[in-house]
Amino acid sequence: MDTRPITDLFDARSSAIEPHEVLRDYHYRRIDRIDDEGFEINGDDKGIILTHIATVDALGPYLEDQVDVAEFVDSSTKFPVLKRSPYSNVSDHLNLCSRGAKATKSTKSDQFACTWIDRTGVVEAISTDLVYEQRDKLTIQTEVLERSMTQLVTSYFEKVAEPNDDIILATVTYLGFDGVYTPRIGDFGRHHEIKTSFIETPVVSVTEENTRKQITPLLRPLWQEVGYSESPYMTEDGWKFKDND
Repeated sequence: MDTRPITDLFDARSSAIEPHEVLRDYHYRRIDRIDDEGFEINGDDKGIILTHIATVDALGPYLEDQVDVAEFVDSSTKFPVLKRSPYSNVSDHLNLCSRGAKATKSTKSDQFACTWIDRTGVVEAISTDLVYEQRDKLTIQTEVLERSMTQLVTSYFEKVAEPNDDIILATVTYLGFDGVYTPRIGDFGRHHEIKTSFIETPVVSVTEENTRKQITPLLRPLWQEVGYSESPYMTEDGWKFKDND
């Protein structure tokens, strides 16, 4: 989504001071770009997942380059993309673009998945590829969502954040998800229909330790929408996947 990210970040910094508030304001401005009548991406009728990740410095009072995107490209760095796959996560090589660098993976012609790393240090990931048709139902591939979202945050720490960045901030919104179903979980589970079109999450602070547990607030609202108090993949022993997804 190349529509004026630097302008939106500048305006967000002008409207808020505290980093969590800046990222929230920026996130809403990017949602406004999606809601604009002229905005189109493949698969937007099936639901859009919009994610933003940033360091505190990237959201500070001065708009300046925080990362050397050319170095990412020269070193053939890979970065996660929110895409359906039988593998635990999907990554692709970063390529230069007008806003910095981006990783994109080919999808079916009617869907889209791309992750941008802006020179400012803000990462934007947008995907319509985690929702697919299954037995006449639109179904979100929740296992891949949780795995790839965790990998996205982990990769930000490993490849974008500086050693002195103790925390990073992240937020997600699920757009146009009304009519989408969650998959069957367990032997006697059933599909659950999402009836809310706009599911927002808070801006969370994340450290490098136990990333999946810390990003729970980015995933919990989706599950609560269909009656779960928590992701069914989370157990007393930690994060475990079933074979049914």
